[in-house]
Amino acid sequence: MPYLIQTLPGNLSFRLVLVKGGQFDMGSNLFEQSQPIHPVTVPDFYMAEFVVTQAVYEAIVGKNPSRFKGPQRPLESVSWHDAQAFITLLNKQYKPRPFEQNALPLPKAAMPCLPKHSGNMPPEADS
Repeated sequence: MPYLIQTLPGNLSFRLVLVKGGQFDMGSNLFEQSQPIHPVTVPDFYMAEFVVTQAVYEAIVGKNPSRFKGPQRPLESVSWHDAQAFITLLNKQYKPRPFEQNALPLPKAAMPCLPKHSGNMPPEADS
């Protein structure tokens, strides 16, 4: 499976794995706000293989908001907006290098375009 290695300052790196896109039907007839059921196409994208550590977040953003400190511990205590800012900074500042010759380039966003509210984000993320 193609993957990319992202190298960061401080001798840090993490692996991005390819997530194959596809098409699915989104929506529900059970709730009016979920209608109509419609096809959604998600393009291929790369995603970090493991959770973002506090060291990686701090290398990109310059701060560590986690309550349970430790450079190799998972990042916690961040909002959806903080996560989006992290992804934006990561994509602007760093270009991953392919580990395999057939690896695809990193898309402009590390996540596919999501609907306005996917149910996995807090309502304040809609704005």
